[in-house]
Amino acid sequence: MKIKEYLKSISKVEKTRFSKRQAVALVFLVLFLGIAVFFASILLFPKIVFETSFTMNIRENKKEWEMAFDVEKSKSYNLNVRLDAEGMLTDIQVYDSKGIKIYQNICEWCTFSTYLDLEKGNYRLALTFLKDPGEMERYLKEKDYDFSQDQIDMLKEIFGKSKDIEAIPISFSAKIKG
Repeated sequence: MKIKEYLKSISKVEKTRFSKRQAVALVFLVLFLGIAVFFASILLFPKIVFETSFTMNIRENKKEWEMAFDVEKSKSYNLNVRLDAEGMLTDIQVYDSKGIKIYQNICEWCTFSTYLDLEKGNYRLALTFLKDPGEMERYLKEKDYDFSQDQIDMLKEIFGKSKDIEAIPISFSAKIKG
């Protein structure tokens, strides 16, 4: 009996309506949340302008590899690189459309993240793999690297051990996002 009375009392309760003020506030809240989600997605998921990942065996004493990419908006971009080319020196460069070098790093293996200030335009990422110590010395002098002769001799000694290896496996990945 009590249940029946309780159910009757619930049905008699006057239902409240949304006032215009509450409806407008709800619309603004939904709009604000939509804008917040939009900007959060831009910050949390930046646009990728270049991405590559590959592995290969290098047999040549010097091998050059180039990849092009376009930048649609002038701003600062994050460059993430991972290279494993043990036994080989690798020169990583980024050039603009005029051929001006805007980034360079030379290493055997590395994992790093850095920022590049890029203008709208065409760019290319160039990799030069150097296996032969004699080729390394010529290349470093040709590119005007600031290595002393002692440093070059040390590199030749370190990498001289791998010059007779027929093929050196390398693994490279790069991503530019902003």
